Amino acid sequence: MSKAAMASKGEESATRPEYAAVPSKSTRPKDFISTLPTREGWSTPLIQYSKYWHRPHILEEILQVQDTFTPRGDDTILVTQPKCGTTWLKALAFAIINRGIQSFSDHPLLTLHPQRLVPFIEIPPANAGHEYLDTLPSPRLLATHLPLSLLPARLGVGSCTCAEIPKTPWCLGGTLNKN
Repeated sequence: MSKAAMASKGEESATRPEYAAVPSKSTRPKDFISTLPTREGWSTPLIQYSKYWHRPHILEEILQVQDTFTPRGDDTILVTQPKCGTTWLKALAFAIINRGIQSFSDHPLLTLHPQRLVPFIEIPPANAGHEYLDTLPSPRLLATHLPLSLLPARLGVGSCTCAEIPKTPWCLGGTLNKN
């Protein structure tokens, strides 16, 4: 393959990985999900999408996020794996971003859990759809457990800030000394 072909292919993969099947706009998420490979899970079957195994209801939410979420230039998205200090990171980021706005005596973290103050992109609150993200005031502080490759392709260079936190230092690509 020539360098020019590789470069143009690299530009495509920067927006959406090759292996990520993308449903057409006319396809309902459930119809698209029914075409994907499945396997037995603990309580429900798992469905493979973009090299990851998902529960069907979570995959529906992921597809909706990919279709509807539009990042703003002043958004900050905390990208973490489950069980690696997400709640602590949400509280810390919220306190830093709002340090000049909130006073210590009536700070929202004194009465509200960080999970309520920093919403997940892929998990809408009860009785609300993913459109609720559009109603949040700027600058938005959001979180996700989705890998960067599953976030919407519109999350390109210059669209917002993504802070990806690895589960262990060794997830940084072997740049740290493990001893």
